[in-house]
Amino acid sequence: MTEPSASAPVPVEAPPEKLSPPEPQPVETGQACAKATSVCEDGSCTIKLKNDCDAPLTCDGFVVARCRTPTDAVEARGRGKKTFASKAESELVISAVCTTGNQLIGTELSELKCK
Repeated sequence: MTEPSASAPVPVEAPPEKLSPPEPQPVETGQACAKATSVCEDGSCTIKLKNDCDAPLTCDGFVVARCRTPTDAVEARGRGKKTFASKAESELVISAVCTTGNQLIGTELSELKCK
């Protein structure tokens, strides 16, 4: 019976490549004079809105975060509201925090209503 040779070196995995930040996605505001984009990651969405309207706009936004538990996937919801001055650009950050689940699967802006 032959002795097994010294164990072969275990290949070392390269660290995962750092992903580039997500691209801003256009968001429907419900107002022709207001344009918005959102970027969602890590449990929150940043909405950038340019209000070219003659009056201020109050926007109500809703975010959904999905998290994995050992046996299932759960959703958490977040809500944010902000008034954007007329002829100005600003941003609103909305977060959703999963109270159960240990792994964030994804975050998305589910709705933005501006009046």
